[in-house]
Amino acid sequence: MSFSVICRLISSCAYIRIIWYYIFMKIETQYSYETKWTLTNELDLLKVIEEEIGDADTKGILLYIKEAIKTGKIIAVGTCRFKEKRAGK
Repeated sequence: MSFSVICRLISSCAYIRIIWYYIFMKIETQYSYETKWTLTNELDLLKVIEEEIGDADTKGILLYIKEAIKTGKIIAVGTCRFKEKRAGK
């Protein structure tokens, strides 16, 4: 196997890991009037974003949220906050 083929395989594996991470990322939500975080599936996340933002690009906003919360940040959109559920918590 040539070096370029090995590099392409490693690169494609990295992309697969990134896609896998985003597909199985667990996101919790909390409205400003709530005290507990709730595990929320992706369809409900899109509904929440649509309720908070309106006619904006909900899928694009969800991708932004996923990118931002993977570093441990909490992102607020309107009155709802989003964070990644970490393993063991």
